[in-house]
Amino acid sequence: MLAIALILSACKDNHETGSSIPEISKLRSQIIKSVAGSDSLLILSFDYIDKDGDIGLEASDTFPPFNSGSEFQYNLFLDVWQVSGSNKIAIHQPGTSDPEIFFQRIPNITPTGRNREIYGTIDIRLDASKNYLYPDTIECSIQIADRALHKSNVLESERIALQH
Repeated sequence: MLAIALILSACKDNHETGSSIPEISKLRSQIIKSVAGSDSLLILSFDYIDKDGDIGLEASDTFPPFNSGSEFQYNLFLDVWQVSGSNKIAIHQPGTSDPEIFFQRIPNITPTGRNREIYGTIDIRLDASKNYLYPDTIECSIQIADRALHKSNVLESERIALQH
C-alpha cells in the first residue's frame, strides 16, 4: 500500500523568475521496524520546488491528458527494482507476472495569491513487509510532473537493504 504525505508545503514571500519545470532533490529513505524486528514500512522522502506552483491534480482531473491509461494519469512516477548483483528486475504484483505500479497522484497543492512558488517535502510510504516487497535489496527512482506536463529531474536511490 502506498500513501503520499505532503509536509512543509509553503509559499515564498518573494517571487523569483525562473524555470517553471519542477525540481526535486535530496532523496532519503527510512525503514520502520515491526515489533518483531522485521522491516514493515519504507518511507522515501524528497524535496521539491516549483516556481509557478502548478503541482498536483484534483480528483476531477480525469480528462485528457490526465485520463486513465495516459502518461499523465499520475504525476508522481516511482519505479522500484529488485537488485541482485548488477541486475535490476521490476517488482511484480504478488502471485502474478504483472509489474507492480507504484505511480501515484499528488493532490493539488497550488497556493492562492500572487506568489505561487512552492517548496516542501513529499513522503512516500511503501509496505516493506515480507508479504509485499519480497526482495532483500531494492533501488528506486522518482520523478514528478506538474499540470503543464513539465517533468522534473529524476532521483535515484542508493541500494536499500530490507530485513524480512
